[in-house]
Amino acid sequence: MLHYFINSSIIWLACLLVYEGLFRKVSFHQYNRLYLLVGLLGGILIPLANFHIVKTASNHTLLDPITKIYEIKKTAIVNQVTDLSTSPQTAQVDESQIFWWMYFLGVFVGLLFIAKEVFALCILYKQGRKTKESGCLIVETGKMHTVYSFSNIIFVSSKADYTQNQW
Repeated sequence: MLHYFINSSIIWLACLLVYEGLFRKVSFHQYNRLYLLVGLLGGILIPLANFHIVKTASNHTLLDPITKIYEIKKTAIVNQVTDLSTSPQTAQVDESQIFWWMYFLGVFVGLLFIAKEVFALCILYKQGRKTKESGCLIVETGKMHTVYSFSNIIFVSSKADYTQNQW
């Protein structure tokens, strides 16, 4: 399970780096959203795929070294368990526990950032002046920021900042 979370995180990090490098300043927001959604789904689904069926020319799977590492680790764990059963118990911290704590700390910090942004968005929505226009809800916040949207809600600082042609 830890292996799945690590692979997902690596895929999402790679997708985020590609997004930051290539797509952040592109003004086609629908394509940006599509890329981010595909990256999210890829991070969920790709680690579930079984790549052991890929064979090389010498009839070895590409993941043989990884499989060998897991077998060695299993053997070491079995030996360690049998050694522990014969020796007195000592408090040990398993390295997978450290990874789990680090992973959940990252998830917690990420959720805090998301909650902060959602809270700020709700405040802007609640305090802003709302008008309907062309099937969209326009929220004038009165604060300086770039224009952004969420679903059919468009947040602008003020309509007065734009000429009729720009609007």
